Amino acid sequence: MDNKRVAQSLLKIARELTGQSREAAGDVSDKDIDEIADLTDGNDHTGALLVLYEKVLKNRKAANALKAIIVLQDYFGHLPGEISKLRDKEFYEPAMKAVKSKFDADTAERIHGAF
Repeated sequence: MDNKRVAQSLLKIARELTGQSREAAGDVSDKDIDEIADLTDGNDHTGALLVLYEKVLKNRKAANALKAIIVLQDYFGHLPGEISKLRDKEFYEPAMKAVKSKFDADTAERIHGAF
């Protein structure tokens, strides 16, 4: 399967998931924010999003889709551009909107700053 078809399949999954990402968010610990920051510092943006969806937003379906992206990244040895764009548009952007709506401005800024 070529990269474009993989990206299209992931886009379909992501669109299904974004409508179901209304689960209650838990408290955000400094440890979670530090973990996100450490992952992005190490250029693991997908891993950082995975932590955000699993631990902060408590969205298991989106977290599972991100795990699939990690599997593809491992397979290719890098994250193909189409999949990176998909990840950013369908996971990063909705996550930042969710963070902004669920948390106070200071907490939302700390999370955003970790990326």
